[in-house]
Amino acid sequence: MGDSITYSQTTKAKAAKGQAKWLALALLAVLLTAIIVVHFSSTPTTTRADNKNVADEFGFVPLQQQRDLGKAQAYYDCGVVYCKAGAFDSAISDFNKAIEINPDFAEAYCARGIAYGKEGAHGLAISDYTKAIEINPRLAVAYFQRGRIYMMKDQNELAISDLNKAIEIDPNDSKSFLLRGSIYEDEGAYDLAISDFNKAIVLNPKEGGAYYLRGCVYFFIKKEFDLAITDYTKAIEINPRLAAAYFQRGSVYAIKGQDDLAIS
Repeated sequence: MGDSITYSQTTKAKAAKGQAKWLALALLAVLLTAIIVVHFSSTPTTTRADNKNVADEFGFVPLQQQRDLGKAQAYYDCGVVYCKAGAFDSAISDFNKAIEINPDFAEAYCARGIAYGKEGAHGLAISDYTKAIEINPRLAVAYFQRGRIYMMKDQNELAISDLNKAIEIDPNDSKSFLLRGSIYEDEGAYDLAISDFNKAIVLNPKEGGAYYLRGCVYFFIKKEFDLAITDYTKAIEINPRLAAAYFQRGSVYAIKGQDDLAIS
């Protein structure tokens, strides 16, 4: 009897959890629809050609063009929400609409490229990042993201070129140094790799990946075991679930004959 009650309660709990999940998604859809409706509430009164002529002549953005840009921004904002939720097809659909309304929306191309990349459509992602850069050559994130895709495709020379540009535009982004450093490490340029990891750590002391990768260079290449242990320990302190850091630190302890520490 007790087992039957427990099973019934468990089944009901699972059903309630599933209903809550679908309710949350439904509320998200309603919220996104409301955002678009608010932005789309005004009816156009002029043509795009009229807007452009007025803007060219008087040097300001007409009201209708502002409304169009607002619509594009609304679709973009919805796409970002979908992207963060992992709903990449829906995100791409909204980014498409944003770009249709505003073909010069560099950030929308870049965001759509990220969504394409998440779906494994690397060629489409690169095309979107390239278009974003064409529209706004100072958009550092587009260079970073394109460089990341190039790295994944083992096109390291192109990746480093893009990351160099990203760093030139935004020298305070630790992730660009971290990614470039990992490519240098892969290419065997270990001193350059350490230099980039150092810079990433200075910019973001909580960049656990930089400590881990630098520790690997100290361990496998430089044979500076104490420095490797220090870096692995710091990486673990930042991210206690980084299993690779525990394993590598244990390997260093074993080489140093500190078996008790290695086993722990």
